[in-house]
Amino acid sequence: MDVIQANSVKIPNSIIVSGIAGTETDEELYDFLKQYGSIQRVIPVDFAEPASGKQVVVEYVYAIQSLLPSLPYRLNSKTQTDVTYHIRALASIYTPVASKTATQTYLSELKDIAKQTGKDLQLSSGKSSPSSVRLSI
Repeated sequence: MDVIQANSVKIPNSIIVSGIAGTETDEELYDFLKQYGSIQRVIPVDFAEPASGKQVVVEYVYAIQSLLPSLPYRLNSKTQTDVTYHIRALASIYTPVASKTATQTYLSELKDIAKQTGKDLQLSSGKSSPSSVRLSI
């Protein structure tokens, strides 16, 4: 899901919804979701499964603790009986993918910051623990 990284989505604050109709019916969904907090943004996901309709990532301003116990959730439209939204926590489907590159992305960002200051970022293994890393700028 390149869209997640490209848009710097806050995963703990986000859900993914499939079944987006692209019509006024979707307002029912957004009205439902607003009950759980302020929505910061809605990001279309371009690789929707044809059978489930379009997908969007909904990012809230704050973490969605009150919504999490209900997920996954199916919301049936009250006005269009053939429209059903499937709501899942983004972390439940994205975290395994994201965790593989999180450290690499973080270190890449540190290198970029160091370059902007005119210094090189050097990584070296610490002697106290094989898993520790010492950063020298």
